[in-house]
Amino acid sequence: MAGRFLYLQNDSGPGRPALAKLDGHRFDFVQQYEADRIDWTAYDAVLVSMFADQVHLSEIAGKIAAYLDAGGTLIINGHIARPFLPELSRFAGFFGRGTNPPPEGAEVLYSVGPDHVAVDWIYDRPQGGRIFVHSGIELWMFLAGDFGEGPSYLQGFFDWFAETSKVAA
Repeated sequence: MAGRFLYLQNDSGPGRPALAKLDGHRFDFVQQYEADRIDWTAYDAVLVSMFADQVHLSEIAGKIAAYLDAGGTLIINGHIARPFLPELSRFAGFFGRGTNPPPEGAEVLYSVGPDHVAVDWIYDRPQGGRIFVHSGIELWMFLAGDFGEGPSYLQGFFDWFAETSKVAA
């Protein structure tokens, strides 16, 4: 199933080449500061970079929540320094050994260390939508590298988000 994804970028580059290589998916790269002026309802997921301006995301939290309430998916990378939704908490720990603490009820997909610190988690919000958080560098940047299976995992990652999307097309 073809997916449509909105990438909120905050640099002037052309977008992320690794994402453009994925079969069957469309990625629209929009400057983060223009995001509140466009309609998000056609997107299976909205991607938030680890470099996102979290102060600005707090300013458009109502738009983000409305998108999620309508069944959307928010994919967040990096450390949350300023929680912009009630389900998010400030990053705890040190770079490479910390976590964006998951809310109660979230499914931890990947953890590290003897304390099983959450690195990746997904949360199905009771009011609709879901939030996927990766507490490290851009997940697509890592998976797009020449590491054998990385590109196929990246393809599968976005295939799954497209196939399980609850956004009305």
